[in-house]
Amino acid sequence: MQRAKASDEGVKACASTAGMIEWFRDTYGIQMLLSDSGIDAIASTVESTVEIVDEQKYMMFLLKWS
Repeated sequence: MQRAKASDEGVKACASTAGMIEWFRDTYGIQMLLSDSGIDAIASTVESTVEIVDEQKYMMFLLKWS
């Protein structure tokens, strides 16, 4: 996810936390989960950080960024 975020497209889309969450969900089917500590905080534990909401988009993510 770090490489995707660092790409030209990712830099533009991830200018804000909300933009980053929306971009990963809409583009790659990855829903980032918020932590309990605040609206702008992403969950800190690896197991609870993301949820796959679209398998086909996620497969494209894996093919492109793995």
